[in-house]
Amino acid sequence: MLRLCVFILAICIVVLSYSASLALALESTPASAGAQESAAAQTGPQPIQTPGVPTLLPNPQQRVHRASGVRMCVTNWGFLGSQTRELRESLGGCFNPNPNDEIDAPSFEYPPGSDIEYLFQGGLWIGALVDDYPYTTVACDGWLWIYEMWPESGQEGAIWERSIRPDAPCHSLEAISEQDVIAVYTDTSADIPLSPGKPEYDDWDGRKHFPLDVMVTQKSYSWDADGIDKFIIAEYTIENIGSYLLSQVFIGFYVDADIGHIDENPYGAYGAQDDITGFLGNYGSPPGETIEANIAWMADNDGHGRPGEVVWTEYSPRSVIGVKVLRTPNPDLQMSFNWWISNMGGYPYDWGPWLTANQTVWAAMNPYGTGNLFPNGVLGTPGGDVSKYFIMSNQEFDYDQLFACTWPSQHPEWLVANPICANLADGYDTRFLLSFGPFDQIGPGDSLTFAVAYVIGQDFHVDPLNWQHSTTPQQVYANLNFSHLVYNALMAESVYNDIYFNYPPDPFSLLFPPNKSFTPRAVPFDWETAADSNLYDQVRYSLHVSRSRFFHPDSTVVDDDLPASEHIKMLDYGKYYWRVKAKDTRGAETWSSQTRYFMVTGLHASGDFNGDGTIDVGDLIYAINYLYGSGPRPSSPQAGDVNCDGVTDVGDI
Repeated sequence: MLRLCVFILAICIVVLSYSASLALALESTPASAGAQESAAAQTGPQPIQTPGVPTLLPNPQQRVHRASGVRMCVTNWGFLGSQTRELRESLGGCFNPNPNDEIDAPSFEYPPGSDIEYLFQGGLWIGALVDDYPYTTVACDGWLWIYEMWPESGQEGAIWERSIRPDAPCHSLEAISEQDVIAVYTDTSADIPLSPGKPEYDDWDGRKHFPLDVMVTQKSYSWDADGIDKFIIAEYTIENIGSYLLSQVFIGFYVDADIGHIDENPYGAYGAQDDITGFLGNYGSPPGETIEANIAWMADNDGHGRPGEVVWTEYSPRSVIGVKVLRTPNPDLQMSFNWWISNMGGYPYDWGPWLTANQTVWAAMNPYGTGNLFPNGVLGTPGGDVSKYFIMSNQEFDYDQLFACTWPSQHPEWLVANPICANLADGYDTRFLLSFGPFDQIGPGDSLTFAVAYVIGQDFHVDPLNWQHSTTPQQVYANLNFSHLVYNALMAESVYNDIYFNYPPDPFSLLFPPNKSFTPRAVPFDWETAADSNLYDQVRYSLHVSRSRFFHPDSTVVDDDLPASEHIKMLDYGKYYWRVKAKDTRGAETWSSQTRYFMVTGLHASGDFNGDGTIDVGDLIYAINYLYGSGPRPSSPQAGDVNCDGVTDVGDI
């Protein structure tokens, strides 16, 4: 993380906190096609030449998920994290403890209040071919402070929230979780307005940014119940709002963790410089079963937060952060996992694993003139649209960082080990990109939706002395505990399936009044509670009472939006049919298993507990079930009050 960009970062923070209050109109006018020409850019189309229109500065905001067992900062510009609290939470917020001030924004803190962070920055990457040439747009590039997505100005660009909690200020029947955070942002400007000190032309591509003209709707969800409180689910919908056809589209999620306690130097040996990463494909559970996990992960190398620690302390970052893809429109997509180290010292410090076959392909297509040396003579940081798209689409699964010295010698399909591999294997300023695709095309007006989970796995490091085996990485790896990470990731997948696959409420029966019964005018309706298998789906009811057995609208009265499974209703004398509809939060419906009818007469003989017009042993059974078995109430107060003492009790049997 030694970026020597303190001045640029200061500009970035000023822009982000000040721009929301500015009302200054800017003129956004793309450069002419002639000014954008270069040897590298002429092989593809130029940025879209839309006429410049006055726009206000974007309204970038940060909001922290605070309603679950992790604290995670999300934004309305595609960026995740707060750069270890260099960015602050914006004013307002449903769960902000001090909404009138900009306060510290935990980046990805676990446990809450511990000040141990597991994310510096992360973000969405999108790559696509336009007229067969690759272009990318990234929420953050991770190295040059480039942010190519941005929200609208003013309230239109603001983040909004919803909650299922009835006492929350943002309570909504449309909410999915304890804290829904919703943001919309776009990539429609060649001027990338949120990037500080942005160059007029990209050093690699020799032109301004080429916007893909997409709008992203980002919805993130969190819960606080045991078992589902250690992940944040983020759902993204990408819509093509431009005129170009986007083909062979790839999606990526970039993570630079910099794991450690906030009191540590973020650029020191116990901050950014000792992270390790890997990809967990299959996980062997203790009973011997194999679970398909597919989680990209990153952790501190040894779980220690201070020099000289030999036992765990409150500074020890013992957990692991993971990213798991939960949903894509096509389950057969290709996936890639690439990790690298960015370093201003260049090669061999700026480096990442490569399959030999991929380097051969790259050398043949490299438009930057550096042969099989990646942009700028390194094998790590991808610079320029072509190299970013190549990394997103290379179908490579890099070996885990712990094996940087041993894996290449045992698997000749990989490039030889880095000459300083031992320094890299024991932890460094590492970042990864988990990507998937291709989506064949997104035409103008079309969209695609996908979701990922950002997961914490507690107790990843279980042995404070494990790192003494660092020269034998297999032994270190064997002592790492992936079980909680896998469990939490699979729970996130299960919860999201509940969200995405909205099952209707379960079948339920009518209880009272019984079929063919007699009731007083004040009819006490009662029915079973309809269960719903979708987590946190709220069920409400509508009671339909009709003179017509076909429930003709002209003769049917509907009491709608009832929160409970009982309701008292005044009716005139006569015959009525009734049924109930249960409806969940997202509109799925289930009708009661029966339709019943009853007579409103106002006359009930004492002892006619079940309201069938006769007094027999059935009334005795009905009364016993009511008094001792939680059965339905008597057909009327008079019917149940045999001894006329004003109550229905054992004295009436």
